[in-house]
Amino acid sequence: MLQDLFAVIVHPYRFASSENEWKNLFFHHIPSNFTVSMPDVLIGYYQGGSTFYQLDHVLSWFPPFVTWSSFTLVLLLMMHCLNSLFRQQWIQYERSAFPIIQLPVTMVRSPYFFRNRMMWLSFGIVAILDVLNGLHVLFPAVLYLHLKLTNISQYFTEKPWSLMGTTQVSFYPFMIGIGFFLPLDLSFSCCFFFLLRQLSRVLSGYIGIHHLPRFPYFHEQSAGCLDLFGFDCILVDQKASRFRITICLVKQKRYEYKSPYELSHSLSGSCCL
Repeated sequence: MLQDLFAVIVHPYRFASSENEWKNLFFHHIPSNFTVSMPDVLIGYYQGGSTFYQLDHVLSWFPPFVTWSSFTLVLLLMMHCLNSLFRQQWIQYERSAFPIIQLPVTMVRSPYFFRNRMMWLSFGIVAILDVLNGLHVLFPAVLYLHLKLTNISQYFTEKPWSLMGTTQVSFYPFMIGIGFFLPLDLSFSCCFFFLLRQLSRVLSGYIGIHHLPRFPYFHEQSAGCLDLFGFDCILVDQKASRFRITICLVKQKRYEYKSPYELSHSLSGSCCL
């Protein structure tokens, strides 16, 4: 979200014109404190040759900064409350691995981590790759090793394989390392369904239905998976959630919060409101 937030804040007023009629279509639906609307400020933001440390720039950016910062903090608080509500199910019953936390925990608790030769060998290889690519940015004569996303669909020029669409392949060492922490069934699912997604395009071209609008409906499939995952989390933890909600409602009348579950329920409801 944060990656695209600044583009969303400044895009409407910057690219509005008499041809697209954005001003008449939806500008009245955009609150003034959500965007930056001053033309001079937007020109400096897009074209440069200016600085943020001017009074008109600060006054233009301050309302959307406060608005979106508040929204982000409330969103993070709600996510934290949801994690607290599902913590018992995930940790005690499902025993989820939480792979990202394994590395810092091992670094702190294991006295042999920094003595491991394989760790230093792997660290050295990755460091050399990053240093070389960093030096290439400053000094183009230095060797560049292409590790970022590469579109391999350019090599598939004949139908139905050309219908596979954009297929990005990369070599990010940190992602490869995280992949080793993932459970085998989860990593297999990621690879399998990615290949199935691409092959579904090829198959649709092979049987002649690729011309259907939006087929094979990836956005709809993704939305359905997210909805199903959300319902699954609720149903699996249904009994415990009912108990916690009941306790929370009772405690609310007394203005007492003795359990993190009670506080999480209350804060989650407040964030939704």
